[in-house]
Amino acid sequence: WWPDNTFRPLRQCRRDEMIVFLYRAMGSPKFTPPSTSPFRDIPTSAHFYTEITWAHANKYTTGWPDGTFRPSVSARRDEVAAFFYRAAGSPSVPGSGSGFNDVPSHQIFAKQIRWMSQTGISRGWSDGTFRPGSSVTREQIAAFFMRWLSVTGRL
Repeated sequence: WWPDNTFRPLRQCRRDEMIVFLYRAMGSPKFTPPSTSPFRDIPTSAHFYTEITWAHANKYTTGWPDGTFRPSVSARRDEVAAFFYRAAGSPSVPGSGSGFNDVPSHQIFAKQIRWMSQTGISRGWSDGTFRPGSSVTREQIAAFFMRWLSVTGRL
């Protein structure tokens, strides 16, 4: 993506990048983007318009209640759990809680985070936390993707 061919592992992964990585991990499926954007902050001329609208059409992302996607915002760990869970087919998740001491069972993405824990996609931190509101770095996304690809049989 960068002209100097660097990966920039410690850089925070943006929401649009996360979706592009997911699109590519799913084999860059043939998709005709809609003529009208489902998000008011994603014009049809946006660089990743196809990928973002593909994710929306497949219900991997729903965006924000105000009708935005917020492409340049750093992806949070809880959002990443939701993206991966949905792209895996929203499988049933046994048990309750999240598996992490900082994610209460009523947290919006607790089930998705529990799934990431149960499948081994996310091991969390050594203190037993998941840190759901923290941004994800590109190196963390790479590790999550490798585990997700294995769990979903795509690797």
